[in-house]
Amino acid sequence: MLNTHSVNKMRKSSFLDLSGFGLSGKGAFIDLMREFKGYDVPRSSFEFSLIRVKDGIIDLEDALVSNWSPVRSDVAIKRFRRIVFDLGESYGRRQVYKSLTLSGAKLNEMFGGKFIEISERYINSLIDDTYIGPVVYPLQDDNVCNRAHKKIVSKITNDSYLHEVIYIATGDDFIKKTREYLSELFWTRSNVDGVTHVMHNAFEPFYPKKSMNYFPGAKSIVIDRDPRDIYLNALNHKLTNDVPKNIVNFVNRFRMLREKVDGRPDKDILRINFEDLVLNYDNSLNKIYNFLGENESSHINKKKYFNPEISQNAVGIWKGKKYKKEIDYIKENLDSYCIT
Repeated sequence: MLNTHSVNKMRKSSFLDLSGFGLSGKGAFIDLMREFKGYDVPRSSFEFSLIRVKDGIIDLEDALVSNWSPVRSDVAIKRFRRIVFDLGESYGRRQVYKSLTLSGAKLNEMFGGKFIEISERYINSLIDDTYIGPVVYPLQDDNVCNRAHKKIVSKITNDSYLHEVIYIATGDDFIKKTREYLSELFWTRSNVDGVTHVMHNAFEPFYPKKSMNYFPGAKSIVIDRDPRDIYLNALNHKLTNDVPKNIVNFVNRFRMLREKVDGRPDKDILRINFEDLVLNYDNSLNKIYNFLGENESSHINKKKYFNPEISQNAVGIWKGKKYKKEIDYIKENLDSYCIT
């Protein structure tokens, strides 16, 4: 069970996610939020991916609630437990095997060494009963070597090798339990009432409302940017596959991602462009203050981490003489998304 006393306290906290579409300027908003009093902002490279990653919480809800079956719910619990370990486990420089086989997210370090412990309590709260039985589709997650090994052993042991613990999970109170879990988890970062926990890319920018439902008092800021500047940034970015370099692929992907956006107005979702923050700084700040329910008095370190004058160099870089053919192609095919 989750710690009820802690959960009751943690419900006084709120959550803000900053997301984008890849090189769209989210970093500027991360720096901006560092300037606000009462906001816990982790390092920019930290992304809380547990919600949207494959076999994460969204997939878990789908299997336990939206598309329940005894097989899917059992497998989802087991896969989620593996994801928790993969994302949570920490290791030192000399632990070569772990460094090569784990994701490297090291969420235990981000949550006071308690990520796996708290997550395990959450998983157990979702399980209604267990029994030992045959595994349905037992080899679907195994590689060729493991499949061969299990088949040989199952012949020798008359299939008993393919029996294991089966979880019965009905999905009752899934949202409630998930909110309590995530609240307790983030409480380890700052056990002070009233803190707003800022996350990076925890929600999908297309339909953040789905993920927001897992957090009490959640808001989402989605950042976009002129496609021409995104493309030029991609050409020199260290993450070589973050955005396609082929101009046709880039345009097709850019359009597809934006067409998947649920653009319905929502008081808890703010969609804003990087260029707005840089070129219309004061107006954008007022918009953000209103959205967050803050005022200028909470912005205690104004321009300490984000300076719009400096960031102006990152706006309109497409106006240079390089890659004119590609820039013209973007303008022709994505004109409605071009800003400056």
